[in-house]
Amino acid sequence: MTDVAKTFSTLPKLEEDGSNYRTWFNRVRFCAKACRAGQTSGLNFLTAAPNATIADEVILDNQMCVGITASLPQGPFQKVMNKDFTHEIMTSLKGDYDVQTHVV
Repeated sequence: MTDVAKTFSTLPKLEEDGSNYRTWFNRVRFCAKACRAGQTSGLNFLTAAPNATIADEVILDNQMCVGITASLPQGPFQKVMNKDFTHEIMTSLKGDYDVQTHVV
């Protein structure tokens, strides 16, 4: 098991209805922060694609995709299963679950 796999193995499952999305997302952030490819933090891949010319970044992003998608139930997984990069997965999930509520 790689270090990335070990780190993401502690990630709890996202609830099918997304009710724990914010907690889940923050745990993803902490897992990503713990992952590195040279000078690049895994946090970078939550918002941008890896540099395709840097093999370590591509490998790290692929491993993070596996770790994140392993924590998804079937419904959310099916929505993101054709995404190639971590940031694409996270952007899609954010659009589905990160609903802001305002008190008026």
